[in-house]
Amino acid sequence: MNKFILFLLAAAVFFIPLQTRGGQAPPPAWRGVVSFNFDDGYRNVYNNALPIFKKYGVVGCVFPVVEYLVYSVPWAVTWPQLMEFQKAGWEIGSHTMTHPHLTTLTDEQLAFELGESQ
Repeated sequence: MNKFILFLLAAAVFFIPLQTRGGQAPPPAWRGVVSFNFDDGYRNVYNNALPIFKKYGVVGCVFPVVEYLVYSVPWAVTWPQLMEFQKAGWEIGSHTMTHPHLTTLTDEQLAFELGESQ
């Protein structure tokens, strides 16, 4: 399954505007944008997607859960790996602190989850 997903990601590179590949201006009719977002900060994104994206000069956005970083959850990215995403030009998005069901939280809990995760 992972190889299939990686194949799709690699194939999607051909839909990225030319300006991201070689500094050329995109065709005037170009109106599409592709955005690659990876939720929760899974380590397999670091191991599999990051090398492919680097190869093709494409960037994405990873949204790690802070608790997973703090407690070194085995399947989650580490702080040094997150810094490698940043060095490669990726955006590091704010997810939450503990990955709760946001609709069940009080206003104070919601402010903590969303505010502190930044």
